[in-house]
Amino acid sequence: MSRLFRNSSIQVFVSLLLFFVLPSCGFVGDLLPFGLGVGEHASPEYGEGASKSNPDQVRKTSSAWVEALVEELAGSSSVAGVGLVTDTPFQMVVPFCVGERLASGVRCDLLLGVGDSREIFVFSPHTLRGKSLGLFEEPFSHLSSRAEGGELVATYRNTVTVFSLPSLQKVKVLERVPADIQAVDTTVLDDVALLGGGDGRVYRWSWNEAIHPSEGKLGRSDLERYFAHNTVVSAVRYHPTGRVFFSGDWDGVIFAWKGYEQDPYGGAFDENIFGTGFFSDATTTVRIGGTAPAQVEKLLLSEKGLYLVAGYASGEIDLWKVRGLKKTVRVQHHRGSVVGLAVSPEATRVASYGRDQRLVVSDVLGTLNATLGVTEYEGKKVMEERIPGVRDLFFVEEDKLLLIREDGVAFKEIELEQEEE
Repeated sequence: MSRLFRNSSIQVFVSLLLFFVLPSCGFVGDLLPFGLGVGEHASPEYGEGASKSNPDQVRKTSSAWVEALVEELAGSSSVAGVGLVTDTPFQMVVPFCVGERLASGVRCDLLLGVGDSREIFVFSPHTLRGKSLGLFEEPFSHLSSRAEGGELVATYRNTVTVFSLPSLQKVKVLERVPADIQAVDTTVLDDVALLGGGDGRVYRWSWNEAIHPSEGKLGRSDLERYFAHNTVVSAVRYHPTGRVFFSGDWDGVIFAWKGYEQDPYGGAFDENIFGTGFFSDATTTVRIGGTAPAQVEKLLLSEKGLYLVAGYASGEIDLWKVRGLKKTVRVQHHRGSVVGLAVSPEATRVASYGRDQRLVVSDVLGTLNATLGVTEYEGKKVMEERIPGVRDLFFVEEDKLLLIREDGVAFKEIELEQEEE
C-alpha cells in the first residue's frame, strides 16, 4: 500500500482506513482505479500457461550458458550448432547485453534476432557467428532481451510475455494491460519490463515480484504506471544504471523519470537531473528540451549512459548530455522518418537509416569556447550513402557498423567523405 499514497501527512491514516475500514464496505476495488495517488497501479492479471520458476536458479543457469556462448561465438574454431548468420534475413534484432554497473556502462557482446522464418538466433556482432535457439512461434510486435537474467520479453497488442533463454520456455504472462504496448525495454539489473502504452502512460512490470492474493482487487504492486504524456508513448529506454528511464511520444516530447522506489541518494545522475529530492520517495519527472520536431521514433543511450540520442519522424537526430539534460547537437539526417539509430561506443558518432533509404553518419565535435568557458558542440556529416533494404544498424567499433538487411547481415566501414578544397 505504500506505493498508493505518497508525500502526504495523512498517508498513515488513509492506509489504515483502507486496510481495516473500507474492505468491509465492499467498494475498495471500485474506488482505487479512479486515481487516489501518483503511485496508482493498473490491475491486469497473469495469463495461463506461465511456469513458476526460481528466479535465482534461472539466473545462475542462464549466466553460465551466456558465458559459454560468448566464448563459442567469439572464436573461429568449429563448434556444433554454431555457424555464420550472414545470409539470415532478420525481421528484428535487439541487443543481448551483460550488465556492468555505473561507470562501466552496459556491454553488449551479443545480439538476439528473429529471422523471417521465425527462427531465433543469438549471434556475435564481431564475428557474425550465431547459434539457433529454435523457432519462436509466438506473435510479437516488440522485443527486448537480457543476457544477465536470460530472458526474452515480447509484447503483442496488450499482452507481455517473458521467455526463459535458451529454452524459450514461457515464464510469465501479463495480460490485459489497459492499452496496446508501443515500445518495450528491459534493464540488466532488475527483472523489470518498461512499457510504452498507447494510452499515454509508461508502465513498469516487475515480473518476479510476489503478489498477495488481495492485490487482484486492490491494485497490483508488481505493475506501476507513470503519467505525464498527452499522447501515445512511442519509445522507452532504460539508463544503464537501471535507476532512471526515458520515454518519448507522438508529439516529440521526451521525459526523464526516476521510479517510485528509487531513493534520492543511490544514483550518480539523480541529483543533477532531478534535484535533491529530500524526504521524498515519490516518482520524479523532468521534461527534456523545448520545441520538438516530430514524433519520437527511437531513443538510445550511449554505452556508459552519458548521452541520450533521439530519432524523429522528421528525420532529425538530437543528442543530449544526460548530466544536466543539455542538448548538444541536432542534425538533419533524412527526408522522412528515422528507421534505425545507433551511437558509437565512445559517443563520438551517430549513425541512422531512414525511410529515404539513406545511411547517414555524423561526427559529434566539441570545441571549447574560451570566452564563455564552455564546450560547444556541432554535428558534422562524414558519410551519406543510399543503401536499400536496411532494417536496423549497430555500431561494432567507432568506424564500423553492422547493417541488418533484408537479405542478411553485413559490416559497413565508415568511409569519410573528402572535403572539397
